[in-house]
Amino acid sequence: MSYGLIYTLPFNGIDGKDYLIKIEKEGYQGASAELKGQSSPFTVTLSDEEFVYTPTRFSTATLHIFGGDYLQDLFSTDYRMCRVTLYEGDRMIWRGFIKPEIYTQDYRSVKFNLDLECYSAMSVLEYVDYKQKNENRGFVTLWDLLQACIEESRGEYQSVYLPHVYGADQSAFDSWSNPLSEMSVSEQNFFDEDDNPMKYKDVLEEIMKLLNWTCVDYLGDLYFVDINNTDGEYYKYAGTEYSKVQTDSMSVQEIGFSGDGHTLDIAPGYNKVTIRCSNYPVGDALPDTSFDALKYLTSKDTRLYQSNTQGYKVTHYEFMKSENDRYKLWAYKYGDGEDDLTELSSEELKTAIDNAKTWELESITGSIPVRYDDYNEDKDGNADIKDYEFTEQYYIKTGRRTADRTPIFSRSNRIPIMTIKGVPAAYSNGAFSIYFSLEMLASMTGGLATYDFHFRLRIGDKYFHGGDNGYYWDTNPEPVVGEYTNNLWVDFGDTNVNDFKGPYDIQTKGRKLNDGLDGVKGYVCHLPGDEILYGDMEFTLFGPHASFVVGSTPADYFAIKDFEFAYTKYSTNDDSEDSDRTYENVVNENYINELDEIEFKISSYNNDGACYSKVLIGDKYLEDNLYCGITGTTIRPEELLIRRIVDYYSATKLRLTEVLKRADITPFTRLTDRNQPGKYFLAMGGEIDYKMNSFKVIMVEVV
Repeated sequence: MSYGLIYTLPFNGIDGKDYLIKIEKEGYQGASAELKGQSSPFTVTLSDEEFVYTPTRFSTATLHIFGGDYLQDLFSTDYRMCRVTLYEGDRMIWRGFIKPEIYTQDYRSVKFNLDLECYSAMSVLEYVDYKQKNENRGFVTLWDLLQACIEESRGEYQSVYLPHVYGADQSAFDSWSNPLSEMSVSEQNFFDEDDNPMKYKDVLEEIMKLLNWTCVDYLGDLYFVDINNTDGEYYKYAGTEYSKVQTDSMSVQEIGFSGDGHTLDIAPGYNKVTIRCSNYPVGDALPDTSFDALKYLTSKDTRLYQSNTQGYKVTHYEFMKSENDRYKLWAYKYGDGEDDLTELSSEELKTAIDNAKTWELESITGSIPVRYDDYNEDKDGNADIKDYEFTEQYYIKTGRRTADRTPIFSRSNRIPIMTIKGVPAAYSNGAFSIYFSLEMLASMTGGLATYDFHFRLRIGDKYFHGGDNGYYWDTNPEPVVGEYTNNLWVDFGDTNVNDFKGPYDIQTKGRKLNDGLDGVKGYVCHLPGDEILYGDMEFTLFGPHASFVVGSTPADYFAIKDFEFAYTKYSTNDDSEDSDRTYENVVNENYINELDEIEFKISSYNNDGACYSKVLIGDKYLEDNLYCGITGTTIRPEELLIRRIVDYYSATKLRLTEVLKRADITPFTRLTDRNQPGKYFLAMGGEIDYKMNSFKVIMVEVV
């Protein structure tokens, strides 16, 4: 985004350093003016969260101006319209944006003080919607997510620091391979069931919680801090390349003091820690395939005169349509040959229905959602019902009404009539199921000769093949004739009975006793037990083929009712009703404060079924297999955070506030004080006055 310089404000610190504040406005073109500052033109407040494992510590700033201009051209309703940057010489040391919709000013004097509040660049992510990186919301690495957050902040940070504490394994850790580029999660995790996106700050905080880190913006750089990495190393990224940086130490006595407002406190402790992994099950995010998700298209009535009442028996039909690309119902106009079909748009289908003489659409097939109700009218046109009670079905025309009743669909057809798409995820420890009942819309005088109604299920580049002898997944999209046909057979019973109309329930296939799929019925597609499938999911239902015994009258329509496509996780004896997973531990029972529950929306896999919130490391789930250089073992991130919190808060820690001269203290600099021998502290917040060369730093004991 292009910014134009609208104001400058130069000033000098008492230590002789030259500072320059630049205020830029988005899209501004014109000359800039110089402002005059108050006695301290620019102060920064660093976030002071008491909990040391808080995911973010961002800063705010106040621009202190003196003059007679109200600067109303800086008022905005946009969080990134007016950019503020502080330079120390040529070095950028703070960047952010003027807080919008905040404007209170003295209106009594010709000259007055004007204070403008500013957010740091990273803070503004709280108001910026996440933008998906992949067209189909595929998997994205945590490294790409962090880079997207940094780019969206518009902070233009000079360097980015990451702690060297994790590796995909010990070898990757020893070789300094960035683990975040190996860890990925589905983008669907950042959209709710109503398709509303998270904010970028929420995405950032979820990554920080998973890694047990804190993101800090400071002195024009961005730091991802691990407070337990006090004597370790960091990646220092400048662009795409990195160098290795060792943590440093400073003594407050060597830095020097600029005031005497020093205090000592005991940091608050906690009695218990609870971490809840908020699972986002795949089943919850599959598109709604009920009639509630469909839209009205058009309607048609059939009216049969009743001589005994001089009224009519009426059937009211309402034709529906799907406007969700992830749940597509196909409609076709048939031609002269077998499988000679032309796809119809919703508008073309409506025209065909409106022009038809009756509800029986002689030239249309596919999967046409229809709901209908029967009622009686008296001779004055009064109905014997007050509200419709609809029967909901999908109509699939089977024949062309020609003399030989040639079926529309051939037995080997690949004509989709229904498509259900799921966004990419990692799938394991469960199964998909297909269920419906089937009805023949015709009076029958004979039975069924042949029947084929098959489907295709794909996850990533793997396809399901199932039949009476089991199932498997491979890269072949075609059904395997004979053993693995994916055929949705129904319980027809005796196929030579005269009244061959139904309804018939689909046969349950793929179930075994105690298989963990209690209550699941229909055709069951198990996920492989020895492999994680990941990628986008697509289920396709193909047009059915049926032929009937010689001399019989074939059905004009198949009607599907109560259709359901669902994912079910295998249940175990220890499953609770809550799909979320909770970890907890006692910290110190002597404390009265209970730590707020920590929610993970990105988490490791712990037999949770298929969830968008679960992280992959390489092509496997992240479980307890992430190598941690601090512990020298593989860990599960949620459990590691509990261990960290218990270790830190099980004993009291000191909290010092000291007024120092401003120095290049980094967020991972170990600070010492001669009055507290053997103790190390990290800066956890404070206030900086650049004019007065003063840093009122809040330090918390870490070792």
